Amino acid sequence: MGQRFRGVGRRARRNRVPAGTAAGAALGHVRGCAAAYHVYTLEVVKTGERELHRLACDLGRQCLARRARILSRKLTRIYDDAVRPLGLTSSQLGILGAIAANPGARSAELHRRLELEQSSFSRNAALMELRGWIEKRPTRDDRGQELLLTRAGSALLAKAIPRWRTAQRQAKRILGDDAQVFADLVDERC
Repeated sequence: MGQRFRGVGRRARRNRVPAGTAAGAALGHVRGCAAAYHVYTLEVVKTGERELHRLACDLGRQCLARRARILSRKLTRIYDDAVRPLGLTSSQLGILGAIAANPGARSAELHRRLELEQSSFSRNAALMELRGWIEKRPTRDDRGQELLLTRAGSALLAKAIPRWRTAQRQAKRILGDDAQVFADLVDERC
């Protein structure tokens, strides 16, 4: 019996692949099975996959958001490792520092200034209050809460600063000569 072809329409007949052949098997054809695959479709898919692969490689090499996340994780790890022995995270250290620099500032103001999500800031502030590092008080106008360092919080910040300086030197080594340019760029444009 002659070879069977799968496909419909004029184009399919021109580019059809016989079922039961090596080419047909590679394309998923089996004698008597349904779906038709065509050589031209396979070539387009392979060309499309190569282009997609090339674009994905470019995305991986050139994407600034991806690189910023990687840098952020590395820097965060350096600072977290430095203050972890004190029971702190780098986010909590930033909150302690912001409260010390702005005593009595409102929670809403600090979380925006520190570029922290409200939920993350609130969770950390609650934990820090439980540990006795900060104190929350209603503002004079009863619109929000002001944050203050406790004595324990001030003492902890004083212990953390030398560790922060060590982490800062490590971070500057990673950023190299561009560390200050990077810092100025963030301050200026973010």
